[in-house]
Parts: sequence; structure tokens; C-alpha cells
Amino acid sequence: MLATSFAVCFPALLLIALLTFAGGRLGWVPTSVTFGVLGFLTGRLALSGRWESARRWTALGLAVLGGLAGIMVAHWAPPTPGRLRHEIEAITQVDWDLRDDQTSGNILCLDYCISVDREYQVNSSADDVLEGLRPVLARHGLDPSSVGDQLSVRWTDGDLVITLRVHSIDAAGAVVHITAEAN
Repeated sequence: MLATSFAVCFPALLLIALLTFAGGRLGWVPTSVTFGVLGFLTGRLALSGRWESARRWTALGLAVLGGLAGIMVAHWAPPTPGRLRHEIEAITQVDWDLRDDQTSGNILCLDYCISVDREYQVNSSADDVLEGLRPVLARHGLDPSSVGDQLSVRWTDGDLVITLRVHSIDAAGAVVHITAEAN
């Protein structure tokens, strides 16, 4: 059972975690729990019921090791599209109207990493949009006064690269493009 678990179950769980939930916003939680549960079950099933004390300690030890392995997997996992959308939503304002949402790339970064691009229609001038974004820019270490009337800003936030572009439509309207991609 121990060999089967380490040769089949853990690699399968690793692949599933990397492709689905490990790179999520709080991806370390489900990843460490699932790896820990698999470690616990492996420990319980690997030893005979006659050695109950050894069985219990082995299961707990493998659960802890599995949980730590899950945290490491989540740490190195590329961001999921859901996490990228969450990062974009942290920038947007409530009165912005979502017009387009596109996802491209590969979760394993084979050709290029996953990227989410969203376009918003705003019923304000580009200057008003940039004024409303000053706290967001300042939070990411950008000096809002140095942005001035610049309509394109790019910054790195951990393992993400965020690009913000503002285009004027007319005096009372603008379009905002926000792209979040794995770094």
C-alpha cells in the first residue's frame, strides 16, 4: 500500500492540485488538507491493525509530512484564472461595467503562463478614473503624482504582473483594460 500511494496516489494528487486549486488565492489550504489526508490514509493502511500504536504514529507523521508537502506545492504552483480575476477585482471600482473577460495561456506555463484580460466601460473621464485609482497605485508602491496623465501602468505583485491601461472614449467616458498574468 505504501509503494502504491507514493508511486500513484501522490503524483496523481500533485498533478490535479497543480492544474486546479493549488495556485488559487488560498490554495495552500485545500492543498495541505488533501495531501495531509492522503498521508494519514496511507499511514493507516500501510500497517497492520495489530500494531495500533505504530499505526497511529505513522498515520499522524505522514499526515504532517503530507500537509507540509501540500504547502510547498501551493507555494510553487502557478496562479489559477480565479486568483487572477480576484486580483483584478481588487483594483476595479463598483461603478465600472465589465465588457469583456478573456483567459489565455497554459496553467503549467508551457508556451506562456496563464493570463486574464478584462475590459471595463467607465462613465467618467480618464482623468477621473486615474484619480480614483490613486489609492490602488499607492498601495502597490507607485507614486500617484509620477503617473500624471500617463494612461498605462505596469507593476509586479509577488508572482503576478498587473498591467492597467486607461483609454478615453470622449469627455465623459473611458475604457479600462486590466491584465493579470503569472510572472
